[in-house]
Amino acid sequence: MLVNSATGARHDLGAYSAEEPLRISIEEGDLIGASDDWDGILPLQLIIGDQAFIDRAAQRPKALALGPIYPNPSRGEVTIEVAVPEAMDVRVGLFNVLGQQVGLLHSGELSAGVHELRWDGRAASGVAASGVYLVRLIGPDGRQHTGRITRVR
Repeated sequence: MLVNSATGARHDLGAYSAEEPLRISIEEGDLIGASDDWDGILPLQLIIGDQAFIDRAAQRPKALALGPIYPNPSRGEVTIEVAVPEAMDVRVGLFNVLGQQVGLLHSGELSAGVHELRWDGRAASGVAASGVYLVRLIGPDGRQHTGRITRVR
């Protein structure tokens, strides 16, 4: 599968035979797309594997980011999505509105892709009280991303 990583357009190479050379024709409009800052490089990836692998690899995030937090508000377990562009060490902590850390959801390496972390509603001292909590994602370069969880009981 040949994937344009800028647009997500996919070109299935499985139909080609080894007896004929592979020729790819790209229209000028496809090169430029919607980008105003095109610098002459077409961002293509050659991904080899089964369909599930190709789907995961083609949807690899472009940057470290904190994704959706759901359900929010919540009475029970909460899912926190973390997008990781390449394998890296990250830290995901849970803080109350006073800035005190009440939990650590992850500390260490995550592989490239979108990961779902779960918070069961408990703090280090027991069950977390109703209120607002902050999720802080810190990447290896020190950049931080913050999200909010409202806990109701």
